[in-house]
Amino acid sequence: MGFHVCSRPTTGFIHGRRDPFFSHYSSGDNDMTFSSGNSWCFPDALIYYIVDCGYQPPEAFIRDVMESVLTGESRVQTRGIKTKGLKGGAIGYLDQDAVDRAAQTAWDGNVAGFGDFTRKFLTCCPGLDQCRRTGFPLEDVIAFVAEQKKSGGAPPQIALSPRP
Repeated sequence: MGFHVCSRPTTGFIHGRRDPFFSHYSSGDNDMTFSSGNSWCFPDALIYYIVDCGYQPPEAFIRDVMESVLTGESRVQTRGIKTKGLKGGAIGYLDQDAVDRAAQTAWDGNVAGFGDFTRKFLTCCPGLDQCRRTGFPLEDVIAFVAEQKKSGGAPPQIALSPRP
């Protein structure tokens, strides 16, 4: 995929902050293989798209993260995304329209809740947590974003404190 500067929602980040929680710069590709037999390839920026832009990955990917055992995981710097030979699929960079649509769409909790998925996803792919731009603990970020999504854009009633 190479180095990429990801689009920002034109209406602002879903959490209402001026700055993203995760970096909108991406320069690596991640591969995850699950006991379901599915393999997925995605950019580092996927965590930014989820937490800061409100993107919900494909249901099959969410189910793999939540219900299957991770059998392989790797990250490589700056290469082209592989799309052939993946039973699960590839999740690429989102263009401006896709980022804007994601920011306007609520997370569908029927497959998995936002917080549960985000925690499990970062557990499966711990290198993505290095993309975090702030010193806020992950649990505070999840609570803040979830409250913002639930309130429909009203300022959340949760205070954020940087980790010591």
